[in-house]
Amino acid sequence: MEEPLQPVDAETLDRMLRYAIRSGADLLHLQPGHRPLIDGMGGPRQVRFRQLTGEDTQAIAEQLLERARVPDRLRHTESDAGHAFGWWVEIPGQALLEVAPTSVPGGLGLRIDLIRALEDPTAVEILDF
Repeated sequence: MEEPLQPVDAETLDRMLRYAIRSGADLLHLQPGHRPLIDGMGGPRQVRFRQLTGEDTQAIAEQLLERARVPDRLRHTESDAGHAFGWWVEIPGQALLEVAPTSVPGGLGLRIDLIRALEDPTAVEILDF
């Protein structure tokens, strides 16, 4: 008898994020009914993983929300209805993730922008026009 499919766990999510960062991706798209998709450095390509379910994307969103940083401007507000919903997650020393949830057929879709850490911030040149 086959075991029921379990939602993506924290270890699998971390491996997926590290792969996206190391492969030079700028975006990671997670949507029920599709394989994870990374975009950047050569165009969109599927991650070798099974198709995600609505339970997968829900579990991933919950895991990322647990790690999220709430912006100071929203921390003490009584209502966030006037603000776009999205959140930031830091992977120390590797990247900053901007997570934007969307409603898609089959559940919750997640667009994760990957902003990699600078290897040597002092080497950044400022262009003056």
